[in-house]
Amino acid sequence: MLFDPVRVRFLEERKRPIGEHLADYRAVMESRGGDGHVSQSMRRLRIMIRLCRVKTWGDLASHPSLVLAARQKLRAARPRGGTLGPRTINAYVVSLAGFSNWMVSDYRAEWSPCRGMRPLAARADIRHARRALSMDEILRLIDAARSGRAISGIPGTERALAYLLATTTGLRRGEIASLSRGSFALAGREPSVSVLAAYTKNGKPACIPLRGDVAELLRVHLAGIRRDKEIFRFPMSNPNRALRHDLAAAGVAYVIDGAFADFHALRHTFVSNLFDSGATPKETQTLARHQDARLTLGIYAHVPASAQRAAVERLAAVSSPCRATDRAATQTPQGSERKNDDGRARKRH
Repeated sequence: MLFDPVRVRFLEERKRPIGEHLADYRAVMESRGGDGHVSQSMRRLRIMIRLCRVKTWGDLASHPSLVLAARQKLRAARPRGGTLGPRTINAYVVSLAGFSNWMVSDYRAEWSPCRGMRPLAARADIRHARRALSMDEILRLIDAARSGRAISGIPGTERALAYLLATTTGLRRGEIASLSRGSFALAGREPSVSVLAAYTKNGKPACIPLRGDVAELLRVHLAGIRRDKEIFRFPMSNPNRALRHDLAAAGVAYVIDGAFADFHALRHTFVSNLFDSGATPKETQTLARHQDARLTLGIYAHVPASAQRAAVERLAAVSSPCRATDRAATQTPQGSERKNDDGRARKRH
């Protein structure tokens, strides 16, 4: 058979500008929901394409080494004076791999140039360590935000409630930004908040229980906003700008010993407080929505020095002052009498 329509399609798609493929790919992703995830993935994807310096799919498919070169450029990049960590770099490659796999599944390409690429070792190189805030720091942060001025059009009361929600549910910033009125079940004895699968990190829907006092504050907040208005907003250009302002107003350090108190640190605070409240490792892992408990214990659970001291003090006593006193009382002083084996007393000199 001399005419193969699939082969002809492959050849035609190789010559098309890669920007046209990206536009079609974005339309498919948006049809599945998750606008925030789509925007972030497309931004990373376009950066990878730009680093590969290709104009057509054929350019990329003919030189798969360009993907490795692009990843190396990301490792050498220094945004805002820092460096990109391996987790972030892996996310860029995953975005390109998702696009390449779609090209194959849509019969636009024969194979993916990302095939066989191994991710960078993320656990061995943590570039942005976080710390858990103490309860005093949390309360000061919320009070400072509640009484603070509006930042980027976001009133202090809205920021304070977002911080409170993050520290009592462990929701990520993007998950909180996706919440609508229908996300909350505030009636009854078991209030909860739900996040759609399109906005969660693991791609699964989540339902997290809410404390009663937090649910009451949410009722008041929802009653005071219009139905068509976003419940929680964050400045997308610099999402930590408002948080850093509120931390400074509260007198809370943003960085201590290289560990940051950014918005994701509030999730670390949630996990650490769960352990401090007596939750079991399995309960904490489930509420944190981690697939591996080692991630919960090794990365998100922080034990301050005061808690370490308290744990040591709770250890069972291995010696008693009373017993030491008894032993001292039974010792024979110098010059006292002792009895021989025959029962007669003898004088010690």
